[in-house]
Amino acid sequence: MHGIVDEKTDVFAFGVLLLEIASGRRPVDSSKQNLLLWAKPLMESGKVSELADPRMEGKFDADQMYRLLLTASYCVRQSAIWRPSMSEVLELLTNGHDSEVARSWRMPKFTSDELDDYSMVFGYEVPLAIDLEDNL
Repeated sequence: MHGIVDEKTDVFAFGVLLLEIASGRRPVDSSKQNLLLWAKPLMESGKVSELADPRMEGKFDADQMYRLLLTASYCVRQSAIWRPSMSEVLELLTNGHDSEVARSWRMPKFTSDELDDYSMVFGYEVPLAIDLEDNL
């Protein structure tokens, strides 16, 4: 379902905006590096400090940065069905890991074989678990 604009498309775009705010980077920089491709491995490994804008020199509220990045990680999931609604995004930003939304959107950790099986059966990919959920 490419090219269809709906709430989940807006959620994805908002997730990219959150990553821009947190990292101080543009979606595509002058070296043509994609923000999501740069951020995804850092989010998966829970490296919040490496995702933060270096101009902040480490001077930020770690809990707020964590909530921002956790929310962004949910918003930029590849499949729209795995993204939260905007009202859920608001709750994630407000309450972070402790929110009911965070608990309900938490992804199980799958092996690559399980992911392949799931994709074949259901016709879409399951997002990888973001380890930001486990690392504060």
